[in-house]
Amino acid sequence: MAQVFTRSYVQNLQSNLSIKIGQGPKSIDGNQYNDYYFQLLIFENEDHPKLVYGTKEALQTKYNLDSSSFPSSGAKVYPKFFPSQPKDDPLAQAELSTVYFLLQTRKLSQMIAYTWLEPEKIPDEMKAKVNLVRKILRFPHQKVCTYWLDKEGEERISEIDLCIKLLGDSETHPKKYKYSWLIQPDNINYDFIALALLLCGQAFYKDKVNFYYPDKHEYFAQIWEPIGSIYQLIFEYGLDVTWELFHGVMTELVHTGKDFPAGKITVPYPPRPSEFNVSQSDIETWAKAKEYDGPYPFYPSEHSEDWKNHQLKHVYPPSPYIPLSCL
Repeated sequence: MAQVFTRSYVQNLQSNLSIKIGQGPKSIDGNQYNDYYFQLLIFENEDHPKLVYGTKEALQTKYNLDSSSFPSSGAKVYPKFFPSQPKDDPLAQAELSTVYFLLQTRKLSQMIAYTWLEPEKIPDEMKAKVNLVRKILRFPHQKVCTYWLDKEGEERISEIDLCIKLLGDSETHPKKYKYSWLIQPDNINYDFIALALLLCGQAFYKDKVNFYYPDKHEYFAQIWEPIGSIYQLIFEYGLDVTWELFHGVMTELVHTGKDFPAGKITVPYPPRPSEFNVSQSDIETWAKAKEYDGPYPFYPSEHSEDWKNHQLKHVYPPSPYIPLSCL
C-alpha cells in the first residue's frame, strides 16, 4: 500500500488531527547516551564527506559539539500548543503525532525550497548549508569514506572491518546494545546514509567563516536543523529520492527478516520549475516562513479560537510546484 503526499491528503490531516499518523515525537535525553555509538556525516570541505563512528562523548570532543547537538527527537512541536496531556489519552496522543507529522512535512518542503533559491536570495550564513543540502539531494547514493574514532584517534576502515566491529563474533557481543542508535549496514537507509543523517541533524560541516562563534578556530556547524529523529530512520522509515515527482510517496515494506523500518519514504527533488510556474519570490517566502508569525505561519495566533481548537494554518506550500513530502 502506498500513500501519496498530495495537498488534499495533507489538508485532510490538517482538518482531522485525530487521525493518528506515525508514532509522534520520541523524547530522547542525549546525556544518557554518552557511551553509546553514533554516526556523524562530516564535511571538512564540500567535496569529500566522511562517515565517522564513535561514542557520543568522543564525537562531541573531537568536533567541539554541544551535548544537545545529537541525538535529536526531530522537529519540535511548540509545547504551549499542546499542554501536558495524560499519556493514556489516545485522542491527545493522536493529535500530537499528527501535528508532528505535519510539521515535518512543512519543514522538509521548506528545506527543498531553500535549495531552489538564487545565491543572492540566500543569507550569507546559510549559503554553505544550502549548497551541502543540494549536494546530498542530488547525489543521495554517494559513497563516503568510513572512519572509526577511539582513544587512539580517527582511523579509516573498510566496510568489512566495520561489520566485524559492529557484529562481533556473535549476537552476544558485549557492546551490541551500545550500537542501538546506529543505522546498520543491513538497514535500507545505509545506502542513503548522507540524506538520513542530514534529516536527523547528525550532519556537520566545518564553518570556515564562523558566523556563530567567531572566536573558535575550528567550528563544526549542523548543516540543517533536525526534521526527523534517528529513531524514525532506524525503525520507521527507509529513504529514497525521486527526481521526477513533486510529491513524496510512503510505501509499506514487506519484510523477510527484520521488522524495521516499517515503511519507505520517497522524497521528491525535481528540477526547479521556470519563473512562469513559480517565482523566486514565492519560493523565498515559503522557504523563510516562520512557524509563529509573518506570511504562512504554521500555528494560529495564540489565544485565538483556532489556537483553542488546534486548527493549524499553513502545512503545505502555497504553490503546487514546490515539492511536498514527509519523513
